[in-house]
Amino acid sequence: MEVRLIEASSEIGAGSRGASMGMAGLRVAAWKLGSELFGHAEESILRNENDVLYEDDRSPNAHHIDGLIRFESDLAYEVYRFVRNGIFPIVVGGDHSIAIGSVSGSKMAAGNERLGVVWIDAHADLHTPLTTPSGNVHGMPLALLMDLENPERKNDPVIYTMDQWDRLKKIGDDGAKLLPKDLVFIGLRDYEAEERLLIEQHGIR
Repeated sequence: MEVRLIEASSEIGAGSRGASMGMAGLRVAAWKLGSELFGHAEESILRNENDVLYEDDRSPNAHHIDGLIRFESDLAYEVYRFVRNGIFPIVVGGDHSIAIGSVSGSKMAAGNERLGVVWIDAHADLHTPLTTPSGNVHGMPLALLMDLENPERKNDPVIYTMDQWDRLKKIGDDGAKLLPKDLVFIGLRDYEAEERLLIEQHGIR
């Protein structure tokens, strides 16, 4: 099967800068090791929309979510296009919010088939604008992809934020892209009470 790299260098979802340098770092490391990977593998480079980070933020409980919608939509359709054409996409980020686009695109291509996700991370990323302590969307992708809402609501987001959140959830197909029983955590060690509640309620491993 043909393999294609997708450079998804968005760091809109992160609270600090630097995640967008992932692919650049890999290129330097490959060059130092004498690897010809980046000389032969075809790449698709997406517009990262990181310029929104320097604009006014209308959404303190989901920072710069407007730019994230544009980016994740592009990523989802790029993944979908590759998979439907028999190409295996490797998405290189970027912060953890790129999972929204990569999983949504995979689900579009899979249709009625279920997806499985192995989440290798110290954090659960199960917040929403209603529970987030930071407003950084990189802590929210799994809750969004499984369409989970936590009854322990501690935030009161503005209407604009929740409208944009609904738009973000609808990228690709409406509804959940992933079922809790099809998610496995590896390395999980740091999560808030609201995330623990969802893990226990849904029996996530």
